Amino acid sequence: MTVAWSFPTRILFGDGSVDETGAEAKKLGAKHALLVTDRGVVHAGLLDGVTRSLKKAGVAWSIFDDTATNPEEPDVDKATDAFRGAQADLVIGVGGGAPLDVAKLVR
Repeated sequence: MTVAWSFPTRILFGDGSVDETGAEAKKLGAKHALLVTDRGVVHAGLLDGVTRSLKKAGVAWSIFDDTATNPEEPDVDKATDAFRGAQADLVIGVGGGAPLDVAKLVR
């Protein structure tokens, strides 16, 4: 039996793209986003532009920053619980491969 799984993911990148985050979220009809990241990204201040853009667009957010360097199923479960607990309707991954992988799996 052949199974095909297609999960299109929209990824914005490039100089200045962070400023478009709020507008993109709004286009999708989002009211509350879960930002999936790690503590290093938070401590480096790399979420500031994302949250500023979301605020400008009127989109609320919560942050899940407990992403492990090499995430496993329990890490995804924790992030999924955070998504549900926040009653979020959009997931935004910010950071390297681990946060992006977890964000895709949560959604």
